[in-house]
Amino acid sequence: MIDDSSQSGTLLTNSFQPPIFCHASCLGRKQRKLFLRTEDYQTYFRLINVYKRKFGIRVFGFCLMPMVAQMVLQATNEDDLSRFLSGVSRAYAIYIQIQYDLQKNPWQSFKLLYFTDMQDLLKNVRDMERDPVKAKLTDAAVKYPWSSCFYRILRERHTILDPISMVS
Repeated sequence: MIDDSSQSGTLLTNSFQPPIFCHASCLGRKQRKLFLRTEDYQTYFRLINVYKRKFGIRVFGFCLMPMVAQMVLQATNEDDLSRFLSGVSRAYAIYIQIQYDLQKNPWQSFKLLYFTDMQDLLKNVRDMERDPVKAKLTDAAVKYPWSSCFYRILRERHTILDPISMVS
């Protein structure tokens, strides 16, 4: 699904042509929180790490907020991107169902925005990293520990984050 309602730039509307970037947003069902404890965020990061290695996905930015998980990714083909997103979301759904004794899938919807331009990559990462400030979860993006901004600005390594300078 292509959502170009709030983004501008070089969007792909009908085909996957590598190298491609994708801004993936995964929303919680009925405004339910997906991340309640520190362990939930850490589990999601571990799952991203497992599946990114398995499918060769590069992660250029992320932002996990209580009701949404967002990532800016690069994949070499559409199947690997789909398998990555499915793997992470299914594994986390099982985790959250067990942890909180839920019967239903915790995910409500997924939105994918594809783009090929480096400027769009930088804009998507920047905008996503500012979301915790917009949501009033923090007063400065760099202070929010569940966003790539925290690690990028402080120049700390995060296991799932790939440097943008290495984009080919």
